[in-house]
Amino acid sequence: FLPDLMGAFIKFLTMTTKWEASVQGNSLVGQVVKLVRTSMCRLITAVVDTMPQFVSPYLGEILSPRIRSSIIESDDLRHLLPSKIPARQLIPAIHKALSADSEAAVSFLPMLTISVKGATRPDLSGFHSVLLDVLLLAYSSNTQSILDATNEVLLEWVLKMSEAQLQPLYYKLREWKEEDEESRLRAFCSLSAALAKDLKSIYVQSCLSVDDLVLPLEKAVAVLCAETTTKSRKAKKAKLVSDTVSSLQYLPSLLACVSHALHADAREGGQWCRTEERYSSLMEPLVRLLQCRVPSDFFVVPNPNLTPYQQLVIQNETNNSTDGTVLECLVSLAAAAGDETLWKPLNHEVLQACGHQDRTEVRRAGVSCLLRLIQTLGEEFMVLLPECLPYLAELLESEDEESVALAQECVTLSESLLGESLQDSLR
Repeated sequence: FLPDLMGAFIKFLTMTTKWEASVQGNSLVGQVVKLVRTSMCRLITAVVDTMPQFVSPYLGEILSPRIRSSIIESDDLRHLLPSKIPARQLIPAIHKALSADSEAAVSFLPMLTISVKGATRPDLSGFHSVLLDVLLLAYSSNTQSILDATNEVLLEWVLKMSEAQLQPLYYKLREWKEEDEESRLRAFCSLSAALAKDLKSIYVQSCLSVDDLVLPLEKAVAVLCAETTTKSRKAKKAKLVSDTVSSLQYLPSLLACVSHALHADAREGGQWCRTEERYSSLMEPLVRLLQCRVPSDFFVVPNPNLTPYQQLVIQNETNNSTDGTVLECLVSLAAAAGDETLWKPLNHEVLQACGHQDRTEVRRAGVSCLLRLIQTLGEEFMVLLPECLPYLAELLESEDEESVALAQECVTLSESLLGESLQDSLR
């Protein structure tokens, strides 16, 4: 009886979905068609809710392009399918649907997240290769909304893994990226940032490679910090815009990954980054980005209240957070290093930005970074204060009010930490 019933439901739903696309929604016929479609969705919902163990043969039809829009628009059905259908049945069905139509990712990934979240580790043990294929199909789209949805599936999946399983999975994702780095780097940086944020020190110790961070950072430096002569600057600026928009969309996610990873490492005592080679290889491209030039259309979703430079270097677009910016990466790097001999070259480069002759935005970024270093490192950073005082004195006499205010904050905080006035030293 059920095969005939489900066959009829799916047939009617296919017909009404097709009819609805060809009639006006406000017309009488359109309203009738919509009512019939809603009725069919409710009937299928009732079957899924009461007899989920028998729905497996019909998943291919339910997830097919012919009726997908109707299924997704039904809130009850969209949540019941992954909640009621076992993961061992739903995951292969979604894999098949995505293999046939990768544009369906935006519809199916939220369902897959619910399914993986509700599954147990044994439920998923036989589907690791299928899940990985689904993720790689979705990551290939390179659209931010789909990247975010795919990251949610990945995070739910890795929570069902041991560290011994996580490491080979991340290696496979890295190998996939290396097969076509130009188009896949953004997706890899996005998933790495998500893992670093949620797994913290587990990600740092099990997955993080300095080359994953340094090589793309150096690529960004080569484009955004390219020196130009006065005569060729205008011509090269036009080329710079096209190059950065097309090839450096990974950079905000990469900076988020660096920031989360270093912050996690700092909480564990800086075990990962305290080797001088790692520290220097990360510091050098990051401090150079303080003086980068960011094209006006660099961000797909720009913040109208910030310049692209501010958005990339000082603040990002989410709640004025500094997470995932050059500034936050440098502060996290210093916190993880925990050693004044490592801080000294970093402080020198920050002071060079504070004293930049040509660009006010670079001076603001430099003094903002200096303020954050003092706030984060506290009294331990005061051994480097004598080097900072000439630059702070110069900034206090600047015509830029924002730079003056930031410099004054640095002085006030330093005086509080030292317990003495710095006014004589600033004269």
